Amino acid sequence: DATKKLAAGDPAARTRLPYDHGELSELARAFDEMASGLQARQAERDRAEQALRGSEERFRAFMDNSPAIAFAKNGSGGFVYANATMERYFGLQPGEWHGLTDARFWSQECADRFREEDAQVLVTGAPQQSVDPVTLSDGRQRCWLTVKFPFTDADNQRLAATMSFDLSEWRQAQEALARAERRYTQLVEHASDGVVIADAALRLVDVNTAACRLTGYSREELLQKRVDELVLPDDLAMMPLRRSEEHTSELQSR
Repeated sequence: DATKKLAAGDPAARTRLPYDHGELSELARAFDEMASGLQARQAERDRAEQALRGSEERFRAFMDNSPAIAFAKNGSGGFVYANATMERYFGLQPGEWHGLTDARFWSQECADRFREEDAQVLVTGAPQQSVDPVTLSDGRQRCWLTVKFPFTDADNQRLAATMSFDLSEWRQAQEALARAERRYTQLVEHASDGVVIADAALRLVDVNTAACRLTGYSREELLQKRVDELVLPDDLAMMPLRRSEEHTSELQSR
């Protein structure tokens, strides 16, 4: 009965016979010891499988909620992994990416470049990082920060992994800020009134050309001075200067 239970997959099966000095008892002891060993190994396998499932679930939760578009490709360029972020980015159903190639997602030029970069990563074994313009298959232009690196999976297959961040909105915001700063600088520099910028301690941190002309100091000389060195005490008292923040003050001709 115990033999049938063990063969059916019950590692807790035992003979439950007394261990005396007979041949049957020795056989029962040997069977029970074998069953105990099998049960211990099965318990160890169960713990390892549970730990592996937990690790995979944590990895999946981390990657699927990451802002990074993550995927891996085999040596033939076929996708073998993609996270949920990539599926959302390209409007894919779960697993729809499996076996697809770069040409499905990017322009032919970008696809060719990515294939060359993947091959280089697999050959050298060294990671790569770059910020590049990317053209999607529908013609949209984006800017991506991309990290590529090689790794070996459980089947000893070498794969090229990629993690990319879409920096397009950030890059556009940076360019808009730079344009605004250039316009501000041009307006201040060409203003007919003297304009100075001071810090909370009233030290000058920037001045325009008109301020230099009105005070008779060079830019370098003015940046060594304080507002109260340039303005009469009575005039200074009437200025709405707040020491807790930077402020701009117009210099009137003295």
